[in-house]
Amino acid sequence: MVARHPHAQEVLKRQLHTPDFQRTYLAVCIGAPTPPSGNIDAPLGPREGSLVEQMVRPDGKYACTHYETLRQAGPYALLRLRLETGRTHQIRVHMAYLGHPLVGDFLYGTESSLISRPALHSARLAFLHPITGMRLEFTQPIPQDMERLLVSTSTESSR
Repeated sequence: MVARHPHAQEVLKRQLHTPDFQRTYLAVCIGAPTPPSGNIDAPLGPREGSLVEQMVRPDGKYACTHYETLRQAGPYALLRLRLETGRTHQIRVHMAYLGHPLVGDFLYGTESSLISRPALHSARLAFLHPITGMRLEFTQPIPQDMERLLVSTSTESSR
């Protein structure tokens, strides 16, 4: 999201870590987490010696991700994830921490010949308009490359 006016930016910034500002993602991970839904409450901070990577660490900043398994397809699972916080690489790090990295996540898992990027998609954004206060919600369906992961593995496993 981008604000086009400094006032709007300030209003949206105040909403960011409140229930008024909601970000929901879809992800395809390797395996399915147990239990099938829950919270990942694990602090995040920089990985020693890396300019990019983050990791779960006791001295990190508070980070919480809520997840729900929507379906399993062969070796993969489709999850809906909702951020309570918005730390750098939060979903990717949290899922790898659970032992279920995202398919195609070269940084926190392994690359995949089936998808050229981490299988993560911003599916829903909801917030209050900074001027009118009207509730706005935007959704986007799962991208084809992620859907193909679920369809091709379901087809292969039923053969």
